[in-house]
Amino acid sequence: MKQLLKTITFLCYLSCSSQVEDAGKKAILIEFDSFKYTSIAKFAISELYNDQLQLYNNNPLAKNRADFICTNYNLADLELKVIPKFRLNSKTSTDYNCNSNILEFVEFREFNKYMDVLVYNSKVELITIIRVPDLDQELSRINPLGTLFDYDSTDYNNYLSSQFIISENASTVKQVSQIVTNAKSSFFFQIFGINELLIEVDPRGYAFVHRLGTGFNKDGRVSIENYFCNRVSVDMLRELSKGNFQVLSELQVITPCNKNCPDTIVINLDRK
Repeated sequence: MKQLLKTITFLCYLSCSSQVEDAGKKAILIEFDSFKYTSIAKFAISELYNDQLQLYNNNPLAKNRADFICTNYNLADLELKVIPKFRLNSKTSTDYNCNSNILEFVEFREFNKYMDVLVYNSKVELITIIRVPDLDQELSRINPLGTLFDYDSTDYNNYLSSQFIISENASTVKQVSQIVTNAKSSFFFQIFGINELLIEVDPRGYAFVHRLGTGFNKDGRVSIENYFCNRVSVDMLRELSKGNFQVLSELQVITPCNKNCPDTIVINLDRK
């Protein structure tokens, strides 16, 4: 009995200590409707799979594609995991600065459901990542004057089908697979328009940034406050919130905020 009481006391101490540690930090609530996102992902992948199968059966050139998902896997054997993409809210364009915490400007209650769908085979191996909806098509819808051309429905479906391929050896797929596998209890999301940054929320509610692509560090993650304070252009984020996605490459010049970085915000995640 004494040993049991000691154990309970110790666990209570750890819990209370954690609460005291976070007591002085601001917290925000994310209500994530995982059922809705997963339902959209399943529908999108099913449609994409069937469209690709139709393309393969009706287009002689497609017969030469050995990397099509539809010819290598049964639809029922595919497992899906969703990484949502949230836009920045309209206040970002005027209010975001070096003293701001980017988490306070993310539109977590997103009406439009944007996401990356991680597609796994029956061995739980990540074989490809599909954006839903397709980014180029979505940018064309948001800002038609900023794109060179529009797809008609047939061309668009054929384009998407040609992208639905086994790409397990692609560097980004490998990176995402490693990050997600090593942090199975974490919640991941991205900011719409910034595809090279994968944001992890660990079980304690702390957010970290993983850089994908060039500069990827398999062992490195940086607190989101530190990363956006010192490595992301304020002007770029302001333009991004306006929907000016085409000018992002012109706004990469960064003036580090240094000592003006914001305080940490803890995320309380409510999965539905």
